[in-house]
Amino acid sequence: MFDFIYIQALPEKIARFFLHELISVIEHIHESGFCHRDIKLENILLDHEFKPILADFSFATELAGYSLRKYCGTETYMAPEQHLKLFYDGEKVDIFALGVVLFMTLTGKPPFRCSKRSDPYYKCLSGNQRRRNIFWKKHSEICG
Repeated sequence: MFDFIYIQALPEKIARFFLHELISVIEHIHESGFCHRDIKLENILLDHEFKPILADFSFATELAGYSLRKYCGTETYMAPEQHLKLFYDGEKVDIFALGVVLFMTLTGKPPFRCSKRSDPYYKCLSGNQRRRNIFWKKHSEICG
């Protein structure tokens, strides 16, 4: 998927198709009692019909509520609690990463700089509601 997005963002209808397919895959993984912890465009392959296949389960682990703490995955896609090295819920960090994937499929670029700790948009998103509103307002101005 990364190679496709690198060339050009996807139209909303196609991005919606990919998101729907990925949600089904992630839902199945979570219902089976596991989380992936490294969902990213580079780990989403396409089959012969261009349907997404989630790959690289090297960081996958059993779900354990909020008792996961291992710092793993790809920084650009990590949820705030992972960066802060707090205990986290594996399902929720997978969903956060999926949100980053969706953002990138629609815009062709990541929502944050590589160093999230210094990224003002990331700080807005990981902060309170007023700060999250600033994040979405700024991105709507940038992305049109």
